[in-house]
Amino acid sequence: MSECCDHHYEPGHSPHRLEVEGLCVTYGSVTALCEVDFATTCGNRLALLGPNGAGKSTLIRTLAGLLKAEHGSILWRGQALTGSTREIAYLPQLDRHREGFPVTVREVVAMGRLPHVGFWKASRKIDEEKVEEAIAVMRLEDLAHRQIDALSGGQRQRAFLARALAQEAHIVMLDEPFTGLDVESGAELAETLKDLGTRGHLVIASHHNLATVEAIFDQALVMKKRQVAFGEVSEVMARVEVREVLGLQKGELHV
Repeated sequence: MSECCDHHYEPGHSPHRLEVEGLCVTYGSVTALCEVDFATTCGNRLALLGPNGAGKSTLIRTLAGLLKAEHGSILWRGQALTGSTREIAYLPQLDRHREGFPVTVREVVAMGRLPHVGFWKASRKIDEEKVEEAIAVMRLEDLAHRQIDALSGGQRQRAFLARALAQEAHIVMLDEPFTGLDVESGAELAETLKDLGTRGHLVIASHHNLATVEAIFDQALVMKKRQVAFGEVSEVMARVEVREVLGLQKGELHV
């Protein structure tokens, strides 16, 4: 795995850092997200929380380099992040309207090597090794030759996460990854995300089930088109202003 994904850092070595300052994103004349300021590092699992339309997907797409910020800065490892980079992997919501593309799990995972070798170059031994390693980490060996559309929602998420590992991504960003999953698949994905954090990846995911947020994530960023709160997840979820934004009653942790 890459340096960021090594959980055992050398003394005095800081994990790779993502810093967002004064971020504002607009769609034409409409402000989608503004006044976002936070910093986090590899090894953390950050939940993006907020009501529908709060800007969670906008933030993810901006960090992934798919949207341009109107104001503010994004620094990754001390450098301005102004576009896409192979060190960041973005997993959009599972879209069953796009099913039917004849591709196997192994082929999906191998797509993660494209930023390293390009579209027209033959794969190298290192590329094949990274693909096999990612398949093994995500426990997909028995499914490697299956069509991606034949998999359950949870299995497909693992395949896309394996693609991110093959890409050697330091940051893995997911947009509502638990949507549409059954209880068993959701529990398996939760363990997978925690394992990614343990391996040293920075996991950022929009999330709506507040009953599970503290079990899966260690940090939370709450938004309602502007940043409401950021910090350690249990501390954030205890704030009065957060509970108001999320529509929680006293003692309630699910919406």
